[in-house]
Amino acid sequence: LAERLCWRRFNERRVPTGRRTSPPGCRTCCRICTMAGRGTREEDRVVVIRFGHDWDPTCMKMDEVLYSIAEKVKNFAVIYLVDITEVPDFNKMYELYDPCTVMFFFRNKHIMIDLGTGNNNKINWAMEDKQEMIDIIETVYRGARKGRGLVVSPKDYSTKYRY
Repeated sequence: LAERLCWRRFNERRVPTGRRTSPPGCRTCCRICTMAGRGTREEDRVVVIRFGHDWDPTCMKMDEVLYSIAEKVKNFAVIYLVDITEVPDFNKMYELYDPCTVMFFFRNKHIMIDLGTGNNNKINWAMEDKQEMIDIIETVYRGARKGRGLVVSPKDYSTKYRY
């Protein structure tokens, strides 16, 4: 009864206080697997999942960008947030040790993206440019629709961020 929400979707309705309301969630990975899987409304869209903590400054920056582009990418992508404390099941599997991680899925398959950083599995920094994030999601969508498991980012981030 007192289950806490483990994920949020950005295409949510607003309440008068300005806070977002969340759809029902669960504390297990089953909901996340369903979100990224087949037989859902998201079957023909890229599922973008931000793993992290709501209180983390890096996640807050990324969440701002994701929230601002959610309406623009709604035809080919859906964006979710997952708290890695609430749902620790994926922490080892996807090596979620960074404060903020964004991953892409299409039809229950993890789509990797070559950003020039050496880590093709995820974005582990806050993207501040909205158009760059839209371009990345669109590139992932186009590649995934063609059956590719690895796509190349439209921009090389090898020198932009330090690792």
